[in-house]
Amino acid sequence: MSPKESVQTDHGGNSGKWWSCFVPNMTMLPLKLVIFFFSSSAFSILPYLTIHMKDIGISVENIAIIYAVLPFTSLISSPLVGFLADKLGSYTKVIMMSVTGDAILFSLLLLIPKVKYMTQASPGLNFTMTLDHAYLKWQPCPNGAERMLHVDNGLLLDKLDLAVCLLQCPYSDASNACEVLSNGLEFCSKDSEMLSLGNVSFQNVEPAEAHVLFDLEHSNQTLELTLGCNLNCRVPDSMSLVQCSHVEGNPVLTNVLYFILRGLANICLGCNFLLIDAQTIQMCKREEALGRSGEIGRQYVYSAIAQAAISPVVGKLMDYVSSFSPTNEPNYIVPFAGNVLFLTLTLLMVCKIQLDIDLPKSTSIRGLGKVFSNVDILVFLALTLVTGACWGFVETFLFMYLKDDMGAPMYILGLTITVGALVSIPFLIGADWIVKKVGRANMFIATLFIYAIRYLGYSYITNPWMSFPFEGLEVFTNTLFRVASIRYIGEIAPKGLLATLNGLVGGLHYGMGKGMGSLLGGAIIASSGSTAFAFRLFGIASAIFGVMYVVYEYCIRRCCKLTSLEGPSDVDEEQTEKVFLPETQGFLAEQNFKLGSVTSIDKSGLKAMISSDETRV
Repeated sequence: MSPKESVQTDHGGNSGKWWSCFVPNMTMLPLKLVIFFFSSSAFSILPYLTIHMKDIGISVENIAIIYAVLPFTSLISSPLVGFLADKLGSYTKVIMMSVTGDAILFSLLLLIPKVKYMTQASPGLNFTMTLDHAYLKWQPCPNGAERMLHVDNGLLLDKLDLAVCLLQCPYSDASNACEVLSNGLEFCSKDSEMLSLGNVSFQNVEPAEAHVLFDLEHSNQTLELTLGCNLNCRVPDSMSLVQCSHVEGNPVLTNVLYFILRGLANICLGCNFLLIDAQTIQMCKREEALGRSGEIGRQYVYSAIAQAAISPVVGKLMDYVSSFSPTNEPNYIVPFAGNVLFLTLTLLMVCKIQLDIDLPKSTSIRGLGKVFSNVDILVFLALTLVTGACWGFVETFLFMYLKDDMGAPMYILGLTITVGALVSIPFLIGADWIVKKVGRANMFIATLFIYAIRYLGYSYITNPWMSFPFEGLEVFTNTLFRVASIRYIGEIAPKGLLATLNGLVGGLHYGMGKGMGSLLGGAIIASSGSTAFAFRLFGIASAIFGVMYVVYEYCIRRCCKLTSLEGPSDVDEEQTEKVFLPETQGFLAEQNFKLGSVTSIDKSGLKAMISSDETRV
């Protein structure tokens, strides 16, 4: 009897039978629960952090800056794990410490003081009109509040309401202001309480310290009063032409505290991802050595279950708890409490795992000249940076867009994640076959154009439910693109530099690319005042980059006879097995908890995950 047959007999003698797919592996059960509980903690809190930042008073510009810097904090995770392991003598102790730090630091975000930007109508705002000029006059804002003037050249109002109007016409007995306005009877109406001017625009605006001078126009004609007449009215608060604003709280303190705590929490989160991935790889390799193949794929099914179920449940609970609030404001205790609960369960399950992690030594970064002298690699790195920026933008601002612009309840925000997970599962099972059939180059091209379709679609929707079809397209921009990237890295990496290139690609995508997308998106939203416009610009940019990549692949690359599209690699088998080792995963930060996060598994584990005839739960 062969050793393998002997091992199978030790496991019950039926590992080759079909019903063995449903027999739980008790050795791996604690790991399965660790993956499920840790993924549940991530999906309970991370999707809602952006809107939490906005609700505590952090501006869109500062959100963009914070998200531009945060991905780089995860680079500290890998060396920190090694340092702590040397000090504590065990990687299991490190993961227990990082899980505890994760729970504490994220919970402290709830204690950060809020900043409120309060606005109210300017007191004593009066409208005065003499002949062909008009004025708005106001009194100083109380308590040193800042005045905000919302009257600009070209401002068009469907209706300008004026109250308590007094008309003085020494040379006329007119008592109705509409009668003394040029063509006033066509657009002017007056009752006992209000004078209304329809479709008027403000032109030649000249602001001053205590008033603003302007011309009123209707149908491109300046409005004029009969010579000698004066009109004085009070402007209702509802018009909001001039407002006083003041800040409650300390914006600097809130931004600094949030960045420090979130950065430290992000480092702990990166350590958790790194160590749990490493533990999964090591335990699965041991099981495969005992004749139980395909184990890695089955472990990550539990992450998919968490992704599909937890976020919408948390969102629904947030809506339910918020319904008891008089102001109906979102209650963020639910996601933060869920995070602590699931991390506590993760910690308990880690204690049940007997095998300590044996991480390999870090790969030294040498021979980068070979990487940067290869045109194919340079273009691929540029592609990775672009797709990372696209991914970073949507991950940062989609929830804020759906909630603020469309009034989406929390449970719908959670359901968007569920949709992406459920659609990805069947594609992930056959991802390797799909990429082979479509071709690596075509898959990269499809990724860019599908990003364009997603973003242009987002920019035109008016109902949050309409976002679901575009969330389903994430299977192409995330899952299949990731698998295609992993395969391509193994093909083009110079000998001895496979792990180095893998780490470089990950750093560009999850670090620099994500940060750049967040920063550019925030700048566009802040300058234009429209998140939809930012999505539209990103969609157009994705399409342009897609066209550029088509030109490169099918014109420049083939005409110049560069390396073949699917050419052989000079990577030996030992290198190939190292491509997914966890030392290259320091870049995995807060958002690398998507279904099919295959950048942290080895070659055999990847094949096990995406091979339809081996994958089973």
